[in-house]
Amino acid sequence: MGEAVLRVKEVVAGDWQGRIRISGEVMEELALKEGDVVEVEGRRLTAALASRGPPVDVGERVARLDEWTARNAGVAVGDTVKVRRARTVLVATAVVLEAQMPLAVDETLAEYVKHRLIGRPVVAGDIVPVSVLGSTVPFTALSTEPPGVVVVVETTRLTVTVKHLLGISALAAKEHAKVGERVPVIGIAAPPRRGLKVKVSYRKPSGAWIGRELETAEDGIFTDSFVADEPGVWVVKAEGGRTTLFAFVFVEG
Repeated sequence: MGEAVLRVKEVVAGDWQGRIRISGEVMEELALKEGDVVEVEGRRLTAALASRGPPVDVGERVARLDEWTARNAGVAVGDTVKVRRARTVLVATAVVLEAQMPLAVDETLAEYVKHRLIGRPVVAGDIVPVSVLGSTVPFTALSTEPPGVVVVVETTRLTVTVKHLLGISALAAKEHAKVGERVPVIGIAAPPRRGLKVKVSYRKPSGAWIGRELETAEDGIFTDSFVADEPGVWVVKAEGGRTTLFAFVFVEG
């Protein structure tokens, strides 16, 4: 079975496309057509749908990924990935996803998530982002049946669980911002409780830290924000109970 080693040329921020864009020459070399499922192996193995790259990539052995597929492969711009037609692609009879933030889980949510994933290849261990009520919720694929590369279909039995958080979880409301923009931060204690002391800190790209002490409301939620006054990578750190969590915000100059 053919395999191509490609340099990651671009990682596109935004929605999970679940695609890898490669040149027509590489598509032909691997006997691929648009939409075929391929294995993408970086620091870990994931799967994606093959897609033809832009004309500028003609003659180049490069790959373009969305940021979630790149994370699942464990690669960034400049790294290399091995790409090959998936050896076996089976219909998923069952998939278990774990939400990485508090959610009210019921059959309606599971059905909604499943329909957002139909036609997508999934490998156990992948982070699968799904838009829920306007927010991107990351799910971890805990297991698939059968194991290996599977595709979610209408008949797939999809189960959604929620990660048990002994303390707090917090996320910046956005991963990308512009200099001068105010970035909201929201968190929640699990289980919900009022008056939990939470320390939220922000590290600027220059290395300086800003720290604040907050308390959770009746429903366990706490909110804050910061002004991104420096370009670069900001680190959001939240400490409460027995939990310490981090988020990253990329600020463009």
